[in-house]
Order: sequence, then C-alpha cells, then structure tokens
Amino acid sequence: MEGLLERLRGAGLRGERLLDALSLLVALRVEGPAGRPRLSRLLGLGERRTRNLLALLSGLGLVERERGGSRLTGEAERALESLTARTSGDATCCLLSADCGLVEVLERNVVRVRDAIAIMLADPGRLVVLGGYTGSGLELPGVPEGLARVYRGVLEKCVEHPGGCGVAALFQGRRCYRCCAALLQASSMLLGGP
Repeated sequence: MEGLLERLRGAGLRGERLLDALSLLVALRVEGPAGRPRLSRLLGLGERRTRNLLALLSGLGLVERERGGSRLTGEAERALESLTARTSGDATCCLLSADCGLVEVLERNVVRVRDAIAIMLADPGRLVVLGGYTGSGLELPGVPEGLARVYRGVLEKCVEHPGGCGVAALFQGRRCYRCCAALLQASSMLLGGP
C-alpha cells in the first residue's frame, strides 16, 4: 500500500487530488469496471476532473481504460488487496489488513488518526468509529464498552476479518470510497509518511 501512495505522491498528487485519486482507485476496486459518468456520480466529482484523474492513473499504469469503462490493472489490484470496503445500511465499513505493529501504533494515536481523517474529509461527523483487529479481537480505543459492543457487531457483520491484524473504520454514508481513501492515507501517516 505504501508503494502506491509513494507513487501517487511522486506523480505530484497532494491534498485533495491525492484523496480523489485514491478514492477513484478504491471505487474501481470495490465496484469493478466503471465508466467515467458512473465514477463521477459515485465520487461526487465533475466529469472533467474524473477524466483527468483517469488519464493520470492510466499513465501511471494503475488503470486500464477500455471502451466499456475503466478498471484497475493487476498492479493496482495487488496494491489494494489489503483493503476491504462494504456498505451496510447507510454506512460504509472499511478494513485495512495491516501489520500488528501498525494496529498498536493506531491504538496509541487514535485521536491523531481520527483528526486526520476528519480534516481530509472536511466532515468531522462522517467517521463513526475507528479501531484495530489484533489477536484478541476488535479493539475500539476510547469507546465505552456498551457502545463498543454495538459497533463491533456492525463492523463484524459488514466486513469479515480474514485473521491477523488490521485497521477497521465505520463511516456514515453509503459507498463512501473517499472515506476508505482517507483511512488509507491516515494509516500511512502513522508509519511516518507525509
């Protein structure tokens, strides 16, 4: 995952454009091949911006553009294979399989990560809960146990954890690919990235 972010940053993407590019990649990962109008609607981007991002990502070898739409290349699929995103009711669940060390760092810095996600999304209320899977289950730092039980139930029903460690987040809103992209970017920051 970190290699993908480095590559996008190396192409000059920062801030909003980086988040838009990651969102587009996440949308293609979850939705499969899609045309520009559909991607624009899913992401809330103008068609011109979507077209420019697709051209850039295609030039980086991450997206293949075909007559019926665009799809991820094998390289992009491999870079995003640790991400699972699903919709449950009016919420989006994102799970990022990760090194157990990252989950420990998350637990110590959960407020910093929450703040980073809120700033990236420009919507502090979008992130409902953030936590990490470890060998002992899903930990939700700072969440009272009664509420944590409810959130654990929603997250466990929404995304099946494959085992090992991972970072999990629950966001308000269906198909919030921008939310999952913000989680990817914030998790990367924990490892010392910009």
